[in-house]
Amino acid sequence: MNEEKLSENKISVKQNKFLKWLDNYWYHYKWPTIAVAFFAVVFSVCLIQSWTNDEKDILITYAGPTAIEADERLDIERVLSENLPEGFGNKGIDGSAGLISYIIYSKEQIVDMHSKEMYVDADFNSKEYSTLNSQYKTGNGSIYMLERWLYDELVASDTNSQRLKPLKEIFGYVPECAIDEYGIRLGDTELYKNSPELQVLPADTVIFLHEQIFGQKKYEKQVEAFKKLAVPATDEVTE
Repeated sequence: MNEEKLSENKISVKQNKFLKWLDNYWYHYKWPTIAVAFFAVVFSVCLIQSWTNDEKDILITYAGPTAIEADERLDIERVLSENLPEGFGNKGIDGSAGLISYIIYSKEQIVDMHSKEMYVDADFNSKEYSTLNSQYKTGNGSIYMLERWLYDELVASDTNSQRLKPLKEIFGYVPECAIDEYGIRLGDTELYKNSPELQVLPADTVIFLHEQIFGQKKYEKQVEAFKKLAVPATDEVTE
């Protein structure tokens, strides 16, 4: 122990060597220590998530104005999983489907909501739209369910429309209820008609399949899943 004598009252104060070392260390290495601690926390969180999150056999994307609640998402994923082809899963007989969703409003919808004194974060809306467009190019998830105006905008783009799989190449014919050569109105499918859980999404949502991306593996399974999920209803169309 070191002793320091205070001249005024002659009191000896003993300073702990460890605290002295810690104070010196913090003075010289504070920022490197904070950086290491930060990345250690991030790595730990990612590792825990990788252990606890179930790996999905297929990802399906929804984009439109509907905000899907947590319990609704679980119900939709369950219904989609139950309707995958038999033996679809990589780790067992049953397959599992995950849902990616983007909340995106059209300009007309935003104006209408503002007229009703409902706030829309324009910056968030723009970021969601940009992220969706980026996903088109990466092929992360081949089955899409889009708000009609988003689908129409996609088809109107020569570059993006080339990324859509023609229905005739999937089913061998174009279903009567198809809205064009690529998409089917979700409300006209057997899945939507028979699944109340899926009906939280607008019936006018369009379901379609993305073309295979270069290097994408197991694309045939995406096609088989789409054929099962997008089967047209055989009787009255759901409104």
